[in-house]
Amino acid sequence: MRCTPGATSSGPGAVQSAVALAVMCLSQALTKGVEVTPRRPEPGFTYGGHMINVIATISVKPECTDDFEAAVATARAAFLADEGCLRYDLQRVAKSEGDYVFIEAYDSKDALRRHGSMDVFAAMGEATKTFVTGPPQVTVMSPVGDQVDLAG
Repeated sequence: MRCTPGATSSGPGAVQSAVALAVMCLSQALTKGVEVTPRRPEPGFTYGGHMINVIATISVKPECTDDFEAAVATARAAFLADEGCLRYDLQRVAKSEGDYVFIEAYDSKDALRRHGSMDVFAAMGEATKTFVTGPPQVTVMSPVGDQVDLAG
C-alpha cells in the first residue's frame, strides 16, 4: 500500500516528490565525489573510548512504511560513505505495523555532528515528515566495558 500524503503535502505526487528530493540530494553528493561505499575501520583500530552509539525510535503511519523504508534506504549510502559512520541500520519492531529503530555507530562526536548536518540528513527528514506520527526518541550512548568489534 502506498502512503497517502498528509495535509502538509502539496498534492497527489507529494510522496514521490519527497522521495525524489532525497534521491536528488544523494545524486548531488555523488557528483561532488562522495564515496558511497560503506567504510569500516582498519583491522586493529581502537576507539579509545570515543565511539558514539545512537538508538532512535520512530513511529510511522502503517500506510507509509514502504515509502519511509525507501527514503531511508536512499539516504543510507551517503551516511555510510562518511568516514566516521560505522553503522546506520533501520530495524522494524517485531509485531508492529509502523514502529522502527535506527541503530547507529560513529567513531567520534565530530562524526555524529557531521551526520546531523549533512544535506542528505535534511533531505531524508523532509522526505519522511508526512510519514511519521511524531518526532523520534533519540538516545546517545558511549560504550562501557568490552564491546563487539565492528571492524571484524
